Amino acid sequence: MYLIPGILRIIIYLNPDFFGTDYETLVFRPTHTRADSIVIGVILMDWIVNRKDDLKKYLSGRIVSFLLLLFPILILVFINFQSKSIYSFFSGTVRFNLIDFAYILILLSVILFPNTLLAKGLSLKFLVPISNLSYTIYIWHLLLSLISFGAIKFFFPSLFETGLAFFILSLLISFLFTLGVSWIINRFIEEPLSRLFKRLFSTSSK
Repeated sequence: MYLIPGILRIIIYLNPDFFGTDYETLVFRPTHTRADSIVIGVILMDWIVNRKDDLKKYLSGRIVSFLLLLFPILILVFINFQSKSIYSFFSGTVRFNLIDFAYILILLSVILFPNTLLAKGLSLKFLVPISNLSYTIYIWHLLLSLISFGAIKFFFPSLFETGLAFFILSLLISFLFTLGVSWIINRFIEEPLSRLFKRLFSTSSK
């Protein structure tokens, strides 16, 4: 599973411009933003699904609950102060994996300690629909954000010169636009296709 990304990592390390521009190298570098996260995510899924009892056995108590929240904060502070350039080797390799590790700790905290303030906050009713749309938002957020940003710049060109006001407004509109379009995609495309696939596979299994 990791053979091809591993070979590409060596190639990219020896030839940093292998994928073209800096932006392409940073965003589309498959060995950094994709392969590592997939491998780490599969390991975490295996822990939670198949070894949850072991996790509860070894990760219990108030101290562990506190550390599962403290370490992600320390990691995020560290990676933001450690590397000055977003195109450095640290940012391109270590930073992404440390972010993954921080997310792992947060997920374990929420799953293993559901009575913490963080877990209760993330379980609020108005956040549940957003969490159900999380993957759809992840897939489409970049395109939808660019569309909303372009629309604001086209219809309200004067706001583009306001600096902070434009930044805050664009973030708000981008979020609402992405959320709304993602709901439409999920409701009228993803859910019907999911029901169709379930029917087809359930029929073929019989």
